[in-house]
Amino acid sequence: MIDDARSLRPFPLHALALAGVAAALSATVPLDRMFALLPGPAPARGAWMLALALSGLFFAAKAGFRTVPYDLKRPMVVAVAIALPLAVGLVLVDTTAPRSILLPDFIDAFRATPLLVRLQYFAVRAFGEDVAYRLFLVSLLAFAGASLLRRGQGRIPESVYWAAIVASSIIDVGLNCWLYVPLTPAIWIYTLVRLVLPGVLWGYLYWRHGFVTATAAHLATHLFYQPLMTLVLG
Repeated sequence: MIDDARSLRPFPLHALALAGVAAALSATVPLDRMFALLPGPAPARGAWMLALALSGLFFAAKAGFRTVPYDLKRPMVVAVAIALPLAVGLVLVDTTAPRSILLPDFIDAFRATPLLVRLQYFAVRAFGEDVAYRLFLVSLLAFAGASLLRRGQGRIPESVYWAAIVASSIIDVGLNCWLYVPLTPAIWIYTLVRLVLPGVLWGYLYWRHGFVTATAAHLATHLFYQPLMTLVLG
């Protein structure tokens, strides 16, 4: 099973379903700026995502990650308990930060886009982000780090996991945000708090409690955040 680091094949049904859903969604909607730039028509994006997901599952098994929730009695309750205060905190950050450091047209886009459309868009994007930058990239970096330390056959040091989680979040934000905005000190601080740190949280949950737990918390955060922003902005 993929959830046992000693067994790599075959992928269990739930893991293959995860990869298939990710591929289908990415063929329908460009999940982030990088996917929008990939060559070829929409089905090609699906093929790229399928390759990422399957590769991520392979490296996840090698590095000891799990896809299903574990080490929690009520993982969905925990996911919601994390998501609600985080969503409130993000609303406070976004509504009190100076307009000059927010991403371009951020507030205007919220007011112009219906809540249901935003919920659908960000739910799909959050799932795709977790597949690309957690399931694939964190797993790959952890496996690579363990291999460099010649610890592939033994216990992987926690520092390797932390390095993979932080690096993945920085790469995600770098590719999808920092390349497109002027990086003033204020914007650096804002994006680190607003984007990098939540990415580190999703990576930590993936490491400690499984991919499904991390993605559930990520999706639930948007389910709280989007209506709260609508309420606050009026």
